[in-house]
Amino acid sequence: MKMTRTRSLLITILSAVLLACGTTMPPDELVAARTAYNRAAAGKTKELQPTQLYEAKQALDAAEAKFKDEGVSPDT
Repeated sequence: MKMTRTRSLLITILSAVLLACGTTMPPDELVAARTAYNRAAAGKTKELQPTQLYEAKQALDAAEAKFKDEGVSPDT
């Protein structure tokens, strides 16, 4: 029984490691865009420049969708 428990734990750990390795990290530019948008949205930008904030959100959403669909690419 002890061997079965150890084997089961090992399989679980290996599965988690393999899943983590398959995850693609977003490019630095996308991370920076998320941060910049969140900072702008939390400030006075939504009052002073609502159109530009909306356009920035649209561009960020498009980049997020490209990243989700294609991973790291020039469009992302």
